[in-house]
Amino acid sequence: MIRRLLTLCIVLMLGITGILPIAAFAESSPSFSLSVDKPSPALGEEIRVEVKGNQLTDLFGNEVNVTFDSSRLEFKGAVSSPGGYAITPIVKENTIQLAHTLVGAIPGRSGDLTLYTLTFKATSTGPAPIQLTSLQMLDSQMVSRSVTSGAKVTPVIGNTNTEPTPTPTSTPTPTPTSEPTSSAPIPNPGTVPAATPGSGDGNSVFVKPTVKLDPVSLTATAAIDSAVWTKTLEQAGSGNKDIHIIVGDVPKAKAYVLELPSEAISRKKTDIRIQIETPMATIVLPNGMFPGANLPAYVGLYVGRADINGLNESIKAGIGNHPVIELDIQAGVETIAWSNPNAPVTVSIPYKPTANELLEPEHIVVWYLDGSGQVIPVPNGKFDPKTGQVTFSTTHFGMYAAAFVKKTFDDTASLDWAAKQIEVLASKGIINGISETQFDPDRQVTRADFLLLLARVLELQGTPGSRFTDVQAEDYYDGALRIARGLGIVQGSGDNTFNPQASITREDMIVMTHRALKAVKRTSGETTAAQEPALFADMAEVSDYALNSVVELSKMGLIHGNGQGIHPKNLTTRAEAAVLIYNIHLLNVLL
Repeated sequence: MIRRLLTLCIVLMLGITGILPIAAFAESSPSFSLSVDKPSPALGEEIRVEVKGNQLTDLFGNEVNVTFDSSRLEFKGAVSSPGGYAITPIVKENTIQLAHTLVGAIPGRSGDLTLYTLTFKATSTGPAPIQLTSLQMLDSQMVSRSVTSGAKVTPVIGNTNTEPTPTPTSTPTPTPTSEPTSSAPIPNPGTVPAATPGSGDGNSVFVKPTVKLDPVSLTATAAIDSAVWTKTLEQAGSGNKDIHIIVGDVPKAKAYVLELPSEAISRKKTDIRIQIETPMATIVLPNGMFPGANLPAYVGLYVGRADINGLNESIKAGIGNHPVIELDIQAGVETIAWSNPNAPVTVSIPYKPTANELLEPEHIVVWYLDGSGQVIPVPNGKFDPKTGQVTFSTTHFGMYAAAFVKKTFDDTASLDWAAKQIEVLASKGIINGISETQFDPDRQVTRADFLLLLARVLELQGTPGSRFTDVQAEDYYDGALRIARGLGIVQGSGDNTFNPQASITREDMIVMTHRALKAVKRTSGETTAAQEPALFADMAEVSDYALNSVVELSKMGLIHGNGQGIHPKNLTTRAEAAVLIYNIHLLNVLL
């Protein structure tokens, strides 16, 4: 998976007093297809392409990725299936990312459904392929699964409406699978890959280099030289493509190293995605990991079992028998330090949960173990029971562990609307109790503490802004607050103060959340209060500056209010803040 950027764009429900839906995916095999209303449009005409799903079961949310020939088509817009909430389409060059979710405690949709209708304008003559590359489906139990699609239509744009009408083709999507598929065999080890498109859709090139084991270090090394890399790029061609580099399993190996030309990780811009599959982890490399860096001709991506003997006993006990890996970039025997907030890497680690862990998969977490052996939680880590992998994104390498953590508090068990959310956030290290056993759910939340929660759950990064006059450099929230100011999330009052220790009102919590979501591009923020004048019974009490934020977060399903009102001037409790942060967490890990 490339993204991490976005890579899986689904927005989720659950408001301040929300409850979980009750349905689950059945073990059906849905299929997906594309259809076009004008197989042979004239230059300047608009065409409509429908993305359809068949034999769906409990589909609550979805993310769809579509590619198109941007040299012949101009994307004009998209309409999703009615009901629920859809994000504004995200368009990058020739890729469109769409996402939609239902809202509230309801079951997902089943049967046949038109998910989206896309509109394009024909801008140049010739064949203009449109392809459905991947989907992610979410059921009402928040269980997701991925689908690699080969659905495709190719309208042929002519100069007039009298052009011959070819019959567009539409390839049904195969049954979801976590294994790479190909209509042709993967090339023999050590050879330049032949054209072997994944799933027969022409969208992937597979490379399987020879792997050799060092009998002393037990490190298995595979290499791709510049000639093979150049040939691979040629076969990938233009358009969004995946290069799958498969490093085969070697018995007794404790680590794997893939050597490849440094241009593969230093390129500034490309539509090629590199997915490296090893027995210990799958790593998706982004564009521009080392922009402008002076790297040697070849570098090595190292993935190995980490040595945890130096960790303290409590951390080792928490890890237990779960996987711990070390990730590095190497140049010969030297390690090249890498940290780049603008180029997150996606990592997936095989994980075999126990029967009890499978009952509560949200408590499977990811830890980064820093140089001093301390645990730093990775909030975006999640376990996918369909693939059997723990997936997370990171902007730096080092040692990472997967573990199961079930954190509980004595004073939250009776909160049926917030107990689970508090426990999951505490287990993931996003929120803390006031002690090991007490959460104090009714205590009011300060402005600084809520901002800190937002910074943690969204992993905010950016250029720090200036410091407010009532904040000191040694304050625990100073770093997060300056980054938030740099991103435009907080503005303070006219006298350059933030009032960090003041309790935050519900409307200010909503405004701060809305700004944060816009800063990380999780919402367009285009809805206005004029479109929903009577959303809550007490909308008249909402301050003018908060109206649009209340409407947008309600439309996204992140807030539902309390009773019939939003109670904008009430002070926010720790339990209320936790439920909103939990909803943001769900949104963030699925994007």
